[in-house]
Amino acid sequence: MVTVGEPVPLFELRDLEGHPHSSFDYPDRILLAYIWSAHCPASKRADEILASRKRAWPPEVVILAIASNADETKEEIEREAQLRQVETVLLDPRARVADLYGANVTPFFFLSDRKGILRYRGALDDVTFRQRLPRINYVDEAISAVLQGRRADPDETPGYGCTLVRYARET
Repeated sequence: MVTVGEPVPLFELRDLEGHPHSSFDYPDRILLAYIWSAHCPASKRADEILASRKRAWPPEVVILAIASNADETKEEIEREAQLRQVETVLLDPRARVADLYGANVTPFFFLSDRKGILRYRGALDDVTFRQRLPRINYVDEAISAVLQGRRADPDETPGYGCTLVRYARET
């Protein structure tokens, strides 16, 4: 599993049209990727928040949703992505990228800087079952820090959302 402060590992996944995307396709860009779900209400909430926030971010911030749930069909993913206006969804049917980043829930975010170094990993904000309204948006704070050349604080938070559904491990 990659650690904050280390280079992001190479991953290559296909989008809904079958085009390959690699973690190395975005040199000199800030990459915000997140483990996404068509079924999860927390993922839907994150999509709504990202839609409003991304207008304030510069174009160098690239957003990729990664569908890693084993129980979601391509048709469900396509339908929800279109309804939520999620621009780029990559398919990770065996949750290999989710494993690389230590994701156990959806949504789960990871942010890398212009040099491909992981700078943040975790939740969108501080909403939990007991705290329904956010006080801080961790992703916003991390993007601001990276844009200003500062370290994100915090740079890692526990994920919060729906349990990531995986296939049984191959033996």
